[in-house]
Amino acid sequence: MAPIKKKYQRKVTDIATLHYINLDGMKITLFSPYEVMVNELLSIGVNPMGKTIKELQIEVSEIILKHYMDCHYGKRYIAGNSENNRIDRYNQKRVIIHHLKELSYWLYDYDSKKMPKNIKFDFELHRKHNTT
Repeated sequence: MAPIKKKYQRKVTDIATLHYINLDGMKITLFSPYEVMVNELLSIGVNPMGKTIKELQIEVSEIILKHYMDCHYGKRYIAGNSENNRIDRYNQKRVIIHHLKELSYWLYDYDSKKMPKNIKFDFELHRKHNTT
């Protein structure tokens, strides 16, 4: 008898509770003001001036991947590093990624008929998992 394959379940992020506390002690969510999010992008080494949302998403994704690789496979990462413990760097980047997604939905007035295929696909998945 062949083993039973379990259906893949997409992990759903509860965006209402997604947040982190930055070094200034401010609670940052994906609905934080533009000026705050620009400062957060600058704090991770991404200059948003003159870039598209897609370019910003790619840069932040690359930073997340690099951080993951450093944490799990790099020699530079030290578990007791006080800077890494002061704020949750991974959560920080997740908030920024979700902020950029919400911004791309907002640009099309949350109307999937106006969105390009790649944004529409992500938006419909997001709406499906956050309304059920």
